[in-house]
Amino acid sequence: MLSQWHASSSGFRSPTTVGHAGNRNGYCECWDFATTLCGLGFVVATLLSSVGCGSKNVSAAAAPPPNVQIVDVIQRDVPIYHEYLATLDGFVNAQIQPQVSGYLIKQNYLEGALVSKNQVLFKIDPRPFQAIVDQAKAQVAQAEAQLGKTQLDVQRDTPLAKEKAIAQVCRMMKP
Repeated sequence: MLSQWHASSSGFRSPTTVGHAGNRNGYCECWDFATTLCGLGFVVATLLSSVGCGSKNVSAAAAPPPNVQIVDVIQRDVPIYHEYLATLDGFVNAQIQPQVSGYLIKQNYLEGALVSKNQVLFKIDPRPFQAIVDQAKAQVAQAEAQLGKTQLDVQRDTPLAKEKAIAQVCRMMKP
């Protein structure tokens, strides 16, 4: 569809669409309504803004002068304090890496204190390590008991095997 512009009775030009059902003059009446509505809104906004600009004859009461203290000036030394926000870093910073894992029971140094090489810094809960040692001791005792039993079996079966009282297979199958 093609658009055309037509002059209206108000002097505004309004677009119409050729072939569009308009009034007999060939322009859209809704355009006149929109321009009238915008003009009316402008007038209302101007009136409302001018109402707030009127002069006001409200006189404020004069405030009393403030009360102030007068002090004699004395010349003397005043201490100067400085406060700074900073992060301090040591000259030599050591990275502490644990050699074992566990729960810490005690810290054997004070924060910021000097420490020496091989100094014990923490005490770790010994119970998990003691349990591992006890388990290893139990396995050693079990292996020693098995060795003792096997030695007794060999001492018992060797003379019988020489006399062919037991089969050679039985002797090999025993643990």
